[in-house]
Amino acid sequence: MNAPYPIPQPDTAAILNALAALYPPDAVIELRSFAKGRKRTDSGYFDGEHRQALAEHAALLNRTGATVYVTLNPIDPQLLSRYANRIESGAAATTTDGQVTGRRWLLLDFDPTRPTDTSATDAQLEGAKAAARACWQALQAECWPDPLAAESGNGFHLLYALDLPNESYCSGEYECMLQKLQEVEILPPDRRPID
Repeated sequence: MNAPYPIPQPDTAAILNALAALYPPDAVIELRSFAKGRKRTDSGYFDGEHRQALAEHAALLNRTGATVYVTLNPIDPQLLSRYANRIESGAAATTTDGQVTGRRWLLLDFDPTRPTDTSATDAQLEGAKAAARACWQALQAECWPDPLAAESGNGFHLLYALDLPNESYCSGEYECMLQKLQEVEILPPDRRPID
């Protein structure tokens, strides 16, 4: 069978390109990982001089079947001292909401509805892609800028650039914006899986 969505293989060059698009060169970034069936989170903090190490750790963890991601918004750089430029298995602490210093990205996550612990089928990925494309076009018609777009493994992400402080009033506006996007009638009800 010729699947249009082959299983992605970790690629450190692609990871480095994504990091360059998402973060300023001097940002401290938290990398998190959790393996299927384990109730622990592995975490590490990486500064700008160690992006290569971050990418290599991400690729290595992904090859083990773990879910791997980075926190999107800027964080307190002092957190680097927790697990500086390395991964801590079963990390005792990870970044909390209060340690986020601003909101740089609005993430729209289009995941198909599917049974727990299953991967999206090619048809479900196509549906998620169509939903993301329809949302992108509708927001573009409302004069929104173009987002960064990416396949997320089981769906698609649209990332819109922001420049907001991490204050409670902004959190309310942020949540309100997500709720309004959920209510937008541009997508049929079964194609509105925005997180």
